[in-house]
Amino acid sequence: MLNNKIYKKLTIATGSFSVLAIMWAPLSTFAATSTETFKVSSYSAHLSQLNNSGVSGKVRLNYRPGTSSDTLVINLNARGTTPNQTHPVHIHGKDHPEVAFCPSTSVDTNNDGFVSVIEGAATYGPIKLNLTTPQTPFGAGPSAALFTPFAGTPSPSNAFPMSNSNGKIHLNEKYVFDGSFNARGALASLTPLEDQHIVVHGAMAPASVDADAFAEIGSPVTGPLDAVYDALLPVACGEIQANDHEVQSHKTTAVTNAVKHTSKAKKSNHDTNTKQSLHSDIKHDNDTDTHKPILMSDRTQSVMQQSSQGLWFLDSIAR
Repeated sequence: MLNNKIYKKLTIATGSFSVLAIMWAPLSTFAATSTETFKVSSYSAHLSQLNNSGVSGKVRLNYRPGTSSDTLVINLNARGTTPNQTHPVHIHGKDHPEVAFCPSTSVDTNNDGFVSVIEGAATYGPIKLNLTTPQTPFGAGPSAALFTPFAGTPSPSNAFPMSNSNGKIHLNEKYVFDGSFNARGALASLTPLEDQHIVVHGAMAPASVDADAFAEIGSPVTGPLDAVYDALLPVACGEIQANDHEVQSHKTTAVTNAVKHTSKAKKSNHDTNTKQSLHSDIKHDNDTDTHKPILMSDRTQSVMQQSSQGLWFLDSIAR
């Protein structure tokens, strides 16, 4: 296990870059009164390596709305991580998630051969949800630079996943969003869930890679800048996407409802036209001979008979 000093670096450094103000979104963006919810319930993300880490994995996410609270169940499996180390994992995103992306080497602005935590954060946005066990209480993050207003601050009692001796990570946790202001704000910041990103951190790297970040939080790197375990270094990233079968089901439902609405509208128009036709026929017969009983024409009788049978395509009218 990490000692308290290193853990402080791990949990606070991932968000304490106030001098940079990386992709900070205004509080109004995450209004806790938002009633918008996820479009579908099932999502997934494929994790691809960053910084030549060799890390890969898959994440499944299931959203479950409730009467008094909503839940997001996350199942993450990754391999290729540094064995027996704590690996911070978060959901990141921007104010407009469609402009966020997993970083490439092109964002290595200082050309040191690594995408640092600061450089990576500029591409996929601030932390919106800490994937800890148990979940981190919602509220103010450790800084307004890399955390959204409701993400919360992890502590030693809210542990990020630790890899086993084979470098594998498994996380299966349920995150509950109750009716509190902070929880509603956190849920609003994650909506829509599509295009948000899951990022895994932690790998061996020269201490200089994230030295600026550690200095920013008041824990400057001392001694030789040799390879160390850098708990801040991004090692894998994946974009969250809605599962295709649910998206198709959602679209099919929308189309079905539209068809029903159109059919009702056509039926209503037809009923109106039929009534007008009946009135016209009756009036015509009456005007032809005022001494003659008001009788419906053969054409009108045909219309009424077919209408009573629910046939809305009245072929006899065209005769």
